[in-house]
Amino acid sequence: MVAAMMRAVSLLVVVCAALAGCLANPWDRYACVSNADCRPQESCVASQCVNAASSSSSSGASAPGSSSQPASASGPVATSSSAAALSASVASSGSHQGVSSSRAAAPSSSAGATSVHACHEGRCVVAMTAGAGQTCARTGDGKLYCWGANQLNQVGPNAASGVEPRPTEVPGLQGGTLQSAAGQHTCATAADGGVLCWGGNQVGQCGVDTTVATVVVQPSLQPLAGVTALGGGGLASCVLAQASGVYCWGAGAVIPVGAFPLPHHVAGTGYQDVVNGASHACLRRPQGSVECWGANGNHQVNETDTGQFDTPLDVPTAGGADAIAAGANFTCVLKGTQVYCWGANDRKQLAREDAGPPAGALLIPGVAARRVAAGGSHACVVTTTGRVVCWGDNGQKQCGQEGPATLPAPAEVPTLTNVVDVVAGGGFSCARVADAGVYCWGGNQSGALGRPAGPNDAVPQPVQWPVD
Repeated sequence: MVAAMMRAVSLLVVVCAALAGCLANPWDRYACVSNADCRPQESCVASQCVNAASSSSSSGASAPGSSSQPASASGPVATSSSAAALSASVASSGSHQGVSSSRAAAPSSSAGATSVHACHEGRCVVAMTAGAGQTCARTGDGKLYCWGANQLNQVGPNAASGVEPRPTEVPGLQGGTLQSAAGQHTCATAADGGVLCWGGNQVGQCGVDTTVATVVVQPSLQPLAGVTALGGGGLASCVLAQASGVYCWGAGAVIPVGAFPLPHHVAGTGYQDVVNGASHACLRRPQGSVECWGANGNHQVNETDTGQFDTPLDVPTAGGADAIAAGANFTCVLKGTQVYCWGANDRKQLAREDAGPPAGALLIPGVAARRVAAGGSHACVVTTTGRVVCWGDNGQKQCGQEGPATLPAPAEVPTLTNVVDVVAGGGFSCARVADAGVYCWGGNQSGALGRPAGPNDAVPQPVQWPVD
């Protein structure tokens, strides 16, 4: 009997070695498309997140199955990401409700990858972004598709006027790597690295002469070379230019009066991420320090002072951040698997009934996350188990709950498993699901969920792609 047990233990040890340590780290088998889908200390190997130190031993591991995933999906996606190389780094923002999603790591190339997740009916989505009422998706072939609110052409010139519920390709952007949906405008990079914007331009938020109220896919007035990150929110857009630093254009507290529409130089180099809220913006350095500037009426920039800051100011309680996301008037960071947020709490964005006096970044209790996204007044994360949890404003069911209008405690969105990424818009949310495409839920008055405009829906449903 003892001998039989010893043989069983020996067999288990061999199996565990083949599976990289019996999955002692649950992230070792997490679905990924590129390094950007994993934590900073991990790499995407054979479609799985593995610790960098063990990547060589686990490179032959098989891809995780999808038996517990939703039945079908299709979908658009967008944020800062390296699409042509199948990278999924995120930098999205939205509206007067500034919306933004984090990116967990710097963009990295997976050009040789052949197993692409978040696919449905031949379309593979590699990155997402969400604005006030529009959503965009970068697909594995490098094309950019958008849908939703289109009153000012923020979905693109090929879309129906007013509301476009079908993912529609934006011309001239194949091969680009970054995209950011903001209030009523959208920006992205083209294959040559130039920044192009379209949609509302009342105050120059598309980077062109302000006498043009609405523009259709047009480059900004001043070419910016080597753009590595792109953010947008409210009436402004910001970029990180590798050689020259941080630039913003448009209007609002992040732009000095009279600076638009020409890009305004905000700060030097050395940053990795930029995210925009409705009237503030934040930067993250590679080592994890965070700096913010703009309006501070809700302490979204500084925990003690109010007013406005024209230059980036260090946020010490947010230091050590691996990723960052900006909502309308609040900001969140991911530190390891912990999420911290600061700023407005009028819709329970800080997951508190009463946040009390400003105290800097506050820990969101009961959440272990690998991605974080901030919407108008709600936030969502992808948990370490591949689920989605949201809190804050739920007035349009954007937190995936039929219940109260606000959620002071994080709540799991039903039916979603094996989630790779999540984005949060003005009043809706979308998730990229491994091997199942994109699912969206929340407000759908403008078709932001990728299906005909209709009532709000707390249950995630697949984005409906048009038939070619």
